[in-house]
Amino acid sequence: MVQAVDVEVRDLRDLILGLDQKLNTLDQKVETLDSKVETLDKKVETLDKKVEISAARTDERFKAIDQRFDALETDISDIKTELRDVRRDIKGQDTRLWGFVITLFLGLGSILAKIVFFPQV
Repeated sequence: MVQAVDVEVRDLRDLILGLDQKLNTLDQKVETLDSKVETLDKKVETLDKKVEISAARTDERFKAIDQRFDALETDISDIKTELRDVRRDIKGQDTRLWGFVITLFLGLGSILAKIVFFPQV
């Protein structure tokens, strides 16, 4: 009976030692996984920072582009105003030119009428 108990105790001891080795192996694997997860966390944090920086740069670029568009819109409105002024000036010059042409024709018509109706005077 003592031998049976000794055999059972040895079997239990071997089983416990085997379980202990497996637990040690599992602990090592868990530690390895923990270190890998920490490494991944650091990499993800780095990527998050890079994405934030990239987003900030993109926002700044969009702001710069918006400012350029605003400046272009201002320039275009200034050009439109100048074109209106030029058109108004051209209309004034056209009026003066037509006045001069009409005056010239009336003068020539008067001279011709004088020559035709009063040739000797």
